[in-house]
Amino acid sequence: MFVMYLARSYTLNFYSLTKNLNNMKKLIFTAALFTAFAFGVNAQNNESTIDQQGNHNSGATQQDGNSNDALLEQFGDSNTAWSIQDGNNNESWQTQDTDGAVAYNWQMGNGNYTDQWQLGASVAGAWSQGNNNTVVQYQFGEDVAYALQGGNGNYSAQLQDGMDQLAHTQQEGNNNFATTVQSGVENEANILQQGNGNSGDIFQSGDYNFAQIEQGGNNDMAEIDQVGNCNEAVAFQSLGRDCLPFFPPPTITPLCPAGNCD
Repeated sequence: MFVMYLARSYTLNFYSLTKNLNNMKKLIFTAALFTAFAFGVNAQNNESTIDQQGNHNSGATQQDGNSNDALLEQFGDSNTAWSIQDGNNNESWQTQDTDGAVAYNWQMGNGNYTDQWQLGASVAGAWSQGNNNTVVQYQFGEDVAYALQGGNGNYSAQLQDGMDQLAHTQQEGNNNFATTVQSGVENEANILQQGNGNSGDIFQSGDYNFAQIEQGGNNDMAEIDQVGNCNEAVAFQSLGRDCLPFFPPPTITPLCPAGNCD
């Protein structure tokens, strides 16, 4: 519990600091940077800024609604990113300071916030439908992270530093909280929550670890901490029959490729 409290406090503080920094960046870049291509339909008071420095980058923003903000920065070569926002008062921040990164963000509703920051050739995908949802994805290596949220007031944070790791979070309901922190090689973490007020946290440090949390009730709490190699852990709570479908379906085996673990 204490570890989860520290991680949650760190993540929320990091989120608040990041929003403040991004607000500063928006003020600086809006006046000085050029737009590669950005378009809005039937919208008012929307702001889009795309800054590309490098070669063969691809970036796009689309906003439909009012008072939406999008900032897309690409520093490097062969990066791809797009952001689609449909609603009001949504914010999208995407920074790729590397080569060969891919980031997607789609938000439908009001008051949603997504922050994607990539310092390696990683893949990040964020989908939110509802109001006041938050996705934070920070990748410092070459990993994959997906976050899908449907409902209101959900929060998902995924922090990765390593190679070939997978973080997958799916939340359906209101006021759910999920955190994944990975450091190592080929770790996999899945969090699926359906209901209200649930909390799931996975922390992995090492190689070839697998962790999965599934919660289908209200106000459930689960945490998995893994330090080492080739560990496997699952936590299932309040699951009803025929509920909690995962997309894509998770696989538990094999844990370790041949020759990588004793």
